Amino acid sequence: MENPPRGGNRCRSFSQDVTSCFSLPLLVGRKNRGGNKLEMKRARGFVPIGIQEYAKLHVKANPNENPSDLLSRLRTCVSDALKGARCECGAPIWVVGSVSAGYACFTCITGEAFPSEDYEIDEVLAAR
Repeated sequence: MENPPRGGNRCRSFSQDVTSCFSLPLLVGRKNRGGNKLEMKRARGFVPIGIQEYAKLHVKANPNENPSDLLSRLRTCVSDALKGARCECGAPIWVVGSVSAGYACFTCITGEAFPSEDYEIDEVLAAR
């Protein structure tokens, strides 16, 4: 399966400044600490969230975002993730970040190694 083009100048290594490569929205999937540690461990460090719930949070933080356009992009990205879409590095894509930054994994989008407080769509986590 071929991933959609990521467009623009993207980071090729972790030595580059990630912020110069991506223009992320204000909300890219952070949640305050807490919650069920077992559930977070099951989710590979991500905090599970439904598509509708994430869309509401994203639009609240980014009022200029068109909610129906965001939901359409989220659904397409979830579908592609469930079909096995991968980042250029070979890791599964991070849906929440890929919706705004182009198809890539959590580490390539954020530069962080582990998603300790970051949202990911629940149905994608359940399939992994």
